[in-house]
Amino acid sequence: MSVKFFPQHFLITLVLLTLLSVSQRALATVSVSNLFEVAIPLTEESQVHLTKKKLFNQALAKAARVELIKLSGRLDIVKTEAALAFLKYPRGYLKSYQYLAVKNEGVVIGQKLLFQFDKKQIYSYFQQNNLVIWPMTERPVTLVYGSQKIEDSVIKISEQNIQELIRLNYQDAAVRLSLPIVIPTNLEPWVFPDKQNPFLNFQGLLESQQANYVMTFQEDLNSKGEKFFAWKLYDLAGEMVKSGSSSNISALINLRDVFATLLQLYSTDYREQADFLNSVVVTVEGINTFERFNQTEKILKKLKPLIHQVRLIKLDHGAAVFELVYQGEHQNFLKQVQGLQGLKFESEDPLTGEMNMVWRAAQ
Repeated sequence: MSVKFFPQHFLITLVLLTLLSVSQRALATVSVSNLFEVAIPLTEESQVHLTKKKLFNQALAKAARVELIKLSGRLDIVKTEAALAFLKYPRGYLKSYQYLAVKNEGVVIGQKLLFQFDKKQIYSYFQQNNLVIWPMTERPVTLVYGSQKIEDSVIKISEQNIQELIRLNYQDAAVRLSLPIVIPTNLEPWVFPDKQNPFLNFQGLLESQQANYVMTFQEDLNSKGEKFFAWKLYDLAGEMVKSGSSSNISALINLRDVFATLLQLYSTDYREQADFLNSVVVTVEGINTFERFNQTEKILKKLKPLIHQVRLIKLDHGAAVFELVYQGEHQNFLKQVQGLQGLKFESEDPLTGEMNMVWRAAQ
C-alpha cells in the first residue's frame, strides 16, 4: 500500500479489521468476548422433518447472517453486494462446529449448533470487500431491567432467577449479537417501561453498574391470554433514547428485535467515522541489535487490531523507523502507544505525523 502524508492525520478509505476483547467486570455481565461464535437453536420440528445435512446447511446459513450482522453492527449488511460471497459459501469461512445440548436445571430441553468462524479468513474477507468490524471496545454496556406482569402479579428478572424463566431469558438474544449487558442483582430500585420514579438517579445507577444505558422491558399477560410487550432505552441523563411495543408476539422474538435495534443504534457513530484510517511515522531509538528490532516490532503489533498495519521504513544508526496505520481517534491511539511496555514515548509532531520513542527494557 502506498502512503502519502498530509499536515495532520492521513486519511485513506480502507476497511478497519478490529477486534479487542471486552474487559472483565466484577458484575453480572454476560460474556460476549468471542465475536466469531454463533449458536443456532435447532427446533424439534426441524430435527424430525429435515435430514441432518439439510438441517446443518440451514443452521449454517442463519449463523452466517448473524455473524455478518454482529461483526459489522449493520442490520442491512446481508442485503449488500459485499456480503454475497460470504453468504453463498459460509463453509469456506468456518473453523469448526459442534452440536450441544440445551439444558435447564440439568435437564436437556433442546439442542443447538455452535459455529466457530475462522478469524483470519473473516479479517481477509472484510478487508477485501471494504467492510468494517465494530470492535468490542466500542460496544456500550446495557443494564437490562426485565419483568412480566400477569394480571396484578409482577415477576422481576434478576441474576438469581433468569435461568428459570426460559421464555423471558434475554441473555441469548444479547450474546447472539455480542452486546454486553448487566443483569440486576437487586430488586430495588427497579426501572419499568410504563412509569418512572422522577427522583431516580440514572447516572448514579449506571455508574454503580459500570454501564452506559438502561434498557427496560415488560411483557403483560391478561386473563384472555393476550400479550403486550413494551420497552424503553434510557441514557445517563435519564433521557429516553428509544422505545417500542408490540402485541401478541412472544417475548423472546420481541427481545431479539430489541437487541437488533440496539446493535444498529449503538454502532452508528462508529460506522460513520470508520471509513478512514490514520497514519503516523514512529522512530524508535536504541535499536542496536537484531533482537531488539524483533521485540520492538512484536510490541507494536500487540496493538493490533487497533493498528491496521506495521511497516518498517528503514533501520538507520541504531534507530528503527516504522509506519503505523491505525483506526479511529488520534487521542485513543496516543493513549495506547504511551502505555506500551518496552517502549518509552518521547514526543510527537501532529503537523508532520511523526512520533519519537525510545527502547526501554521490560521492567
